[in-house]
Amino acid sequence: MKYIDKKLETTSNSIARLINGRKFKTILLLVTFVLLIVTGILFKQEFIKLLPLFISLYVMLFQANANRYAYIIGAINCLLYTYVYIHLGLYANAASAVFFSFPIQILTFLNWKKHAYKKSVIFKKMTNKNRVYLGVLLVVVWSVVFVILKLTNGNYAFLDNTVALLGIAVSVLTMLAYIEYSYIWIVSCFLNVFLNMQIMLDNPQYISHFIYSLYCLICTIIAFINVIKLYNLQQAETSK
Repeated sequence: MKYIDKKLETTSNSIARLINGRKFKTILLLVTFVLLIVTGILFKQEFIKLLPLFISLYVMLFQANANRYAYIIGAINCLLYTYVYIHLGLYANAASAVFFSFPIQILTFLNWKKHAYKKSVIFKKMTNKNRVYLGVLLVVVWSVVFVILKLTNGNYAFLDNTVALLGIAVSVLTMLAYIEYSYIWIVSCFLNVFLNMQIMLDNPQYISHFIYSLYCLICTIIAFINVIKLYNLQQAETSK
């Protein structure tokens, strides 16, 4: 049994090193970039609609490395998303991008810079009490929004509501440098893959967003590995 456990641990460490390697990340970036270009051409998508996705590829790689400069690039990209949303007539999304996503990206960078650790930040854990509070808050808000979406016949109410709410939680926890954001982020991106799959089945042009959601899921797994590694390293240095 000990041999099996040791073998599993060695295998998992090898996989972690593989997907966190520079070569794997470069291949991942290039393959996703090419797929976005090909699908964009096939479905005759406007370049302006795809440009924020191209920039987001680099933002996600920075975030995968827990690099605080991801949030400066991300903030600039939020403004580009705002322009695209206005161009598409999605004014609610535009308002969310400029009034929520943009400032929280800036605040995240400033807070991470204030508590800097190399190119990252000094991470911390939430208390058990705060985890309970967060869980209760998420359930209450999710329930209220879900009822509203059902009353307004909102499409994909369950997944849309869940992904959006978890995304907000991830943004806030990231800003505060709580490592729990990396756990929730994986769940959020995993559900986002299914959400974009449903949308793609109804509208094949959304294949670009589906491809990007798969890319994000892989990046969040890498981010989880790096965040936990950094946190353990910081704790070891503190205890010396």
